[in-house]
Parts: sequence; C-alpha cells; structure tokens
Amino acid sequence: MLLANGDSLKEIQEWLGHIMDFVCANESISVLLMDLKRYYDVGIVTNGLYDPRLKIQQMGVAEVFSDDSIFHSEQLGYRKPDPQIYTVALEKFGKKPMRRSLLVILGLTMSLIQWKLE
Repeated sequence: MLLANGDSLKEIQEWLGHIMDFVCANESISVLLMDLKRYYDVGIVTNGLYDPRLKIQQMGVAEVFSDDSIFHSEQLGYRKPDPQIYTVALEKFGKKPMRRSLLVILGLTMSLIQWKLE
C-alpha cells in the first residue's frame, strides 16, 4: 500500500486503532510468564507501531513486565533484528550478549527475552 495521499494514511491509522480489538488475555500465557519470571529476568523487545504497554495490558500480562523491562524500538532508535536493540536490553538486566536466549511468544511484533538468573 502506497501512502500517495492523506486518505491512505488515515486508513492505516484507523486500521492500527482497531488492532487492539483482536488482542485478548490468555490465562495459559499469563501463568507461563509468571512462572518464567520466578526464574528468569523477562522483558519485551518490540518494533510495534503503537505503545507496547497497551498490548501488554490487553493480554493480561502487565504485572509481569515493568516499564523498564519493555524495550521499544521507537524510543531506542534501533529496530529488530539489529543486535544493538538486544544488547541494550541485556545491559539493562546486567547480562552479557553471549549469555542470552531468545523466546518469541507474544506475536509477530513482540519478542520475550529471557535470561537465567545467576
């Protein structure tokens, strides 16, 4: 889709506004994430076109992710798959890039990063 005129941009903005209508809580994911958080530092790295906190709240996992564990490309200036965005996240948790593992479970635009606590 080309953004040839204002109508196209308006259509995209309306479409993005309705994305959250299709996001819902999943108790199994909430339980899994809470269990992971007991043993791992968890965070989200996203290229999302919207505030990731909205999706996290809609998914019912807001209690799992503090604001400082959410790494949004728009704020950081790096986009996945640029390794620098993961390095920033790892450094926030005091981890070295060599020790990371990546688990993608929250959809097309979000990645959950986990590290085993030392």
